[in-house]
Amino acid sequence: MFKHISILMHTLFHIILIFCCIILYFHILKHIDYIDTEYSHNSFFIEYQNNRELQQLCDKDKILIFDSPCHIEYNGIIHLSNSNDDEVIEVPYDAFIKLMYCEKDSYYFSNTTPISSEHMELSELLHIPFSLNNQCILLGGQNGYSTPNLVHSFHRKFLFVSKGSIQLLLQPLTQEHHIHTNIKHLHYSVDNVDTSKYEIIDLNVGQIVFIPHNYIYKIIYCEPVNIVYDLTSHSISSLCVNLKDIILHKIQSRNVCIKDADINTDVDESGSSLCDIEPNKDDLVVLDNDNTSTE
Repeated sequence: MFKHISILMHTLFHIILIFCCIILYFHILKHIDYIDTEYSHNSFFIEYQNNRELQQLCDKDKILIFDSPCHIEYNGIIHLSNSNDDEVIEVPYDAFIKLMYCEKDSYYFSNTTPISSEHMELSELLHIPFSLNNQCILLGGQNGYSTPNLVHSFHRKFLFVSKGSIQLLLQPLTQEHHIHTNIKHLHYSVDNVDTSKYEIIDLNVGQIVFIPHNYIYKIIYCEPVNIVYDLTSHSISSLCVNLKDIILHKIQSRNVCIKDADINTDVDESGSSLCDIEPNKDDLVVLDNDNTSTE
């Protein structure tokens, strides 16, 4: 009797396991599939009642724009970059804001500043419950700076405009596009983009945009001070697709060397005194000067 029950339970377990594997397989196929849409007609302003309704709308692979249900307050350290070189240094948030007012031949920007906990309230309202690997990155830059053409394969990606305004250029990824992978920062960029196929969206302070996976996007900062929070999360299927790159990224992140630094932020509101001084990189926190990438 007990033997028959044991065999039955064993068989049932394997049936459930096979069923789960089949479901996961089809979810992975859906995640890596290209989005078939008319590039100029895929963005919508929405209102929603609860998280469940938002997730249902996101599953339709449409670009969604809506007002943020709450704010993010961050006043920590910024990973500062300059368009003249590949180095990344650490500066206080206040110094970063003042640097945006500087008028020089290069741009100051941030695209690798991790936010540890300040994003939790907003993430809970945006992401699927029990989502995996929830992250928030502070993006920001001076008026006129634009990011490369990026693409993502997260299950969910939201951009929240906290200060200033941005112009977002988007188009679906196709088989003809060439993707370049930067494992150091876990960024995916595309170089052969047809600019005539962009869908252009203007986003103001307090607005959020949902960008479907396998979508190319480019951010252009439009005001003197621009702060954007990039909130992402994985599902089981998207985590499986990206697992190799995530592991390699974690390994390379351990090679970053950090120095101690004291940075004086006692400057006027315009930031002019900070702009007039060329920082001595020997006295700053150098996070990365390796532009390692793979194709």
